[in-house]
Amino acid sequence: MRRLIIALLISFIPSSILAQEVIVRTGEHGDFTRLVMRIPAGADWSIKADPAKDKMIVELRGQDAEFDLSAAFQRIDRSRISELTRTASGVLEIELGCACGAETFVADGNLLVIDVRPGISMPENSGSIVATNEPNSPPPSAPQVTNREDAPLLSDLGRVRVGASPGVGPLKQPDPLLPRLPTRMSVDAEMKENKPELPISTSVRVGGQIAEDLAAAATAGLLTPAVRTVPDPLGSTSAEQVDRSIAAESASTADLAMQIVEGLAGADRSGLSSSRVSLGGENCISDGKLELANWVDPDTDAATAFAEWRSDLFGEFDKINPKKMNGYARALIHFGFGAEARQVLDMNPDVADQTLVSLSFLVDGENDPTGIFSGQMECLGAASLWSVLADSRLGAEDNFDQKAVLRAFENLPSHLKRHLGPILAQKFEAASYSDSAKEVYRRLERSLGAETPSISLGRAQIDLAAGNLNAAEQRLKPLSEQGSPETPEAIVARVRIAEAKEEKLPERILDLAEAYSNELRDSAEGVDLWQAHLRGLLLNGAFEQAFGVLQQGKSIPRDVMTDMNEVAVGYLVEKSEDITFLKLVVPMQVVANAAPLRDRTLLDIADRLVKIGMPEPALSYLDQITNPESDRAVRLIRAAALLDIDQPAEAEIHLVGLKGEDVFKLRAEARRKMGDHTFAGEIYEQLGEEADATTQAWLSGDWEHVADDSNSAFSESARLLQTAQPALDLAIPTLAEVETLTDQSSSSLNTLRTLLDATRIESGN
Repeated sequence: MRRLIIALLISFIPSSILAQEVIVRTGEHGDFTRLVMRIPAGADWSIKADPAKDKMIVELRGQDAEFDLSAAFQRIDRSRISELTRTASGVLEIELGCACGAETFVADGNLLVIDVRPGISMPENSGSIVATNEPNSPPPSAPQVTNREDAPLLSDLGRVRVGASPGVGPLKQPDPLLPRLPTRMSVDAEMKENKPELPISTSVRVGGQIAEDLAAAATAGLLTPAVRTVPDPLGSTSAEQVDRSIAAESASTADLAMQIVEGLAGADRSGLSSSRVSLGGENCISDGKLELANWVDPDTDAATAFAEWRSDLFGEFDKINPKKMNGYARALIHFGFGAEARQVLDMNPDVADQTLVSLSFLVDGENDPTGIFSGQMECLGAASLWSVLADSRLGAEDNFDQKAVLRAFENLPSHLKRHLGPILAQKFEAASYSDSAKEVYRRLERSLGAETPSISLGRAQIDLAAGNLNAAEQRLKPLSEQGSPETPEAIVARVRIAEAKEEKLPERILDLAEAYSNELRDSAEGVDLWQAHLRGLLLNGAFEQAFGVLQQGKSIPRDVMTDMNEVAVGYLVEKSEDITFLKLVVPMQVVANAAPLRDRTLLDIADRLVKIGMPEPALSYLDQITNPESDRAVRLIRAAALLDIDQPAEAEIHLVGLKGEDVFKLRAEARRKMGDHTFAGEIYEQLGEEADATTQAWLSGDWEHVADDSNSAFSESARLLQTAQPALDLAIPTLAEVETLTDQSSSSLNTLRTLLDATRIESGN
């Protein structure tokens, strides 16, 4: 019964949940781009060509699989592979961006590798099989594609050996088919006589350098191994046959040593230096090279450690002991002295450990120009921590093991935790990993035994990023006033909160912002504080003081000055009183080291000037706008300004071709000022402005139209004008005629009084 219930539950689970994820990883290798994916066990695969659409199609059968493309374009561009698309379950389309073909092989049993390389032709027929492991399938149509799954030497390279001879790869044994290095190079006889033999130590060093260069070149994809089937050493091959094989091989590779030297002589060694070789795994620096906590005895203070290493570094006659140089650098890095460690390592760059050079930048919180830890975020050891710290653009799309990073952080010395913790947390927060950022501060607080100002500031910044303004403000209030190293950053954060809440700041915060900006004026932090001080003044309505600060910031970078000039003018237009506004913009002083105001800002200034009745300065601001006639708003504001200075004809010219209610109102006003009351009245009537329409009809003498408006003060007057006067016998008027004339006179008098009251001009207008 239990099995039946489980089976029923499984049947209701969506197939997408049961599907196995096949992660597609990519990498650039010089002249080719590599795709790697691990095929689920039991799945058959095939790669087909679609030359008409420059595509290759990978199909998986036998297992429900879904391709994961989240990390596909992290390490490659789109020059060779322009797009990867999942078209169905177990189907992946590879869209090529060049005239390329593919080489593929299988490593480690189920690791499918596809190399996209220019210069390889694709099959001419659509649907041709490029490579497959399916049984009873036609042979691949592209001869360039090979399946090397059965190559014993290649498949054995990643095998881990345990027991009496532990290691990686096959045991070392002579291979009769590999060319032998000659014992000496063929050099000029005269040079050979005059040049003494190299000492053994030099020979070892040269050999090691050649081996290092070969390994680095192979890792960089500059060398391609020629894998051949090795005959069974226990077979019947005779020594004579082996010697003949060696001789034949030597004929084609006459002098391998000279070929190696010639090949490497023209190589760019800058790209090969300090390269690391990866066998069957990710290219990760081992934890043994990153145990910073063990580089100095925990009971030894910094001064004692430095004195001991310095005495060992400089021997007799102040000669540098290169063997001690890296050790001294480790001690300096352990205590967080990165710049000093670089100075020590610069004494002998050829001997300097490049990993230490990279760490010397990272412990100082600086960008690492060496790139040693590039591409190691996914490592499971300490390298992941330093790779995250080295990435200047960490984002949510980056894949890394957060637990591995936190474990490595936990193993740092406490003083490095205190220094690097906030940096790491800020990177996590910037990449939208808020929970990991909080975990960093939690571990840091546990390590230090209390919530330090640095931890409090970091937590406030997390609250601020999450929109918890009140919680952030409560943490920042004491930090921004206590005068600690965190106070400048806390002041900047408080100004951001005040802007978000549209609240004024205490005068003490503005005074501190000004003091710190002057003290730190030559640093990036000083620029941030200068901006915070200026924004605080604008928030508090101190516009004249704010523009004074703006005029004095000549040492501020030009882009910052330009942005803050726009911000200050924006506040001035929206928040200031008319007197203050006019005082600062008529005329506005040019801000030194700032670009001219943007068109939208100039338009906002002109719009407000027109609204408060200052058309002339408004027109001068409009003249500074680029291509003013192409902007509808510019034409409307210019027309309004021209109407204010009694130029209605010019105003209507700027409105030609425009539509909209705002345009019609301006045109009606222009026609009114030109005396065309009939046309103006028609426009007002279309807009539903009955009062204005009646006024224009009155001015144009259209009494019938005015009389129809029973609610208007003008309607009675218009009806009175259209009423016929009674015929009177002036010689002997009758009593009825006199009474009628008297009533009409009284009604007319009341109508005139109403009309006068409606058109009364108040005193002062």
